[in-house]
Amino acid sequence: MSFIRGLVAAVCAGLMPLLALAETPLVQGFAPFPRADLRVHSPAAPADYTVYLSAPQRISGQLRADRTVQAEGSLQRLSWQIPTGHSADEAFLHAEQQWLDQGYSLLYACKGRRCGASNLIANSVLDNARLYGPDDGQRFAVLRGSLDGRDRVLVLYSITRGNRRVYLHMDEFFPAQPLGVLAPDAGTLLLQLKELGSVNLAQWPAEPQQPWLGALQNTLRRDFVLRLTVQGPGAQAWYDALLAEGVSPTRLELDEAGAPTLMLRRSGQ
Repeated sequence: MSFIRGLVAAVCAGLMPLLALAETPLVQGFAPFPRADLRVHSPAAPADYTVYLSAPQRISGQLRADRTVQAEGSLQRLSWQIPTGHSADEAFLHAEQQWLDQGYSLLYACKGRRCGASNLIANSVLDNARLYGPDDGQRFAVLRGSLDGRDRVLVLYSITRGNRRVYLHMDEFFPAQPLGVLAPDAGTLLLQLKELGSVNLAQWPAEPQQPWLGALQNTLRRDFVLRLTVQGPGAQAWYDALLAEGVSPTRLELDEAGAPTLMLRRSGQ
C-alpha cells in the first residue's frame, strides 16, 4: 500500500509542473476564444518587425504601405482556429475588447477590403498562408499599451476562409525601444466610434497637441453628421482646443464628469 501511495505521489508531483504550464497564458492578460484550437505558435524570439498602420500593397515587387513603423524587438505569433458556429467578427471583437478594457489604444483598425489584399497580409505581413481568405471576410487591428514598463504592440487579424473556417491571429511585439509618437488615423477612429460608440483616450497626451488633434478634425470631416462628446478628466482642454482649430460647436459636447478617464463618445450613445 505504501508503495502505491508513493507511486501516486510521484506521479502527481511530476504532473504539477505540466499543470502549472497549462494554466500559464501564452499571452499575459489575454484569454483565447472559448474552445479555440491553437494551430500555430511561434514563441517569442528576436525580430526585425514592421508595424503596419495602413493597408499593404505590392508595388514593383516590394511590399509597401503609407504608414509603417520598423523596429527591433521580441515577437511572438499565435493563430487559433475558431469553433464552428462562431464568426470572424465575434472572435475578433472578443480579442480586441479584452485589450481595450485594459486601457490599450487602437493605432489602426480596418475591415474588409479597406485592409487591402488578404493574400498579402497572410503571406507577407503575418507569414501564415493558412490565414488567406476572401478580402471581404477579414479584420485587422494594431493596439498599443505596456507591460511591466515595456512598450507592447498587439496585432490582431481575423479571417473567414473560403472553406468557411474561421481563424484569429495575434502578433505580440515588444520593441527594444519605445515606438515614439503614434496617433490613429480618422478611419480607425470612425470604425471604433461606429462599432463601440466610444474611444478611450487615456493614453493620449493630457495636453491637446498634434497629431491627435488632426486625427479628430479629420474624423469629423469624413463624417459630416457625426457629433462627438468629450468626457472625463481633461475634457475641457480638448474641447477648447478643437473649437480653436475651427471645429463647429454644433459638432461637440462637453461632459467633464461623464467618465473616469478621457473619452470620446458619439453623441447620443
